[in-house]
Amino acid sequence: MKAVRIPLLITEFGEFELANAIGLSLFRKDVQAESATQALLHYREDIREGVVRAVRIPRDAFERGQQISEKYAPRVGTRTLDVLHAACALALNVDTFYTFDRNQAELASALGLRVR
Repeated sequence: MKAVRIPLLITEFGEFELANAIGLSLFRKDVQAESATQALLHYREDIREGVVRAVRIPRDAFERGQQISEKYAPRVGTRTLDVLHAACALALNVDTFYTFDRNQAELASALGLRVR
């Protein structure tokens, strides 16, 4: 694995989405309860150890998001919350955007972010 700059930033919205994704995976029976519990424990450990740092949504993320949406939604087909993730990344001046979402990745790349 390539080296990453620590800490990785996650917005409060990203934390909410992470918790919901794990819960949804449980509902869909894609993961067992023990695996979900372990995932949350590992995440909390990463927060405590400074590997991941939770941050507030930047004040200008919504304004940036509006501008991004107007320009890219018709071309990339991004959803509102995907745009918000990318807008937060720009507002936080990150250089790398981590996602498993193909549309998010395409948008982030179009915005000049390195995508992993």
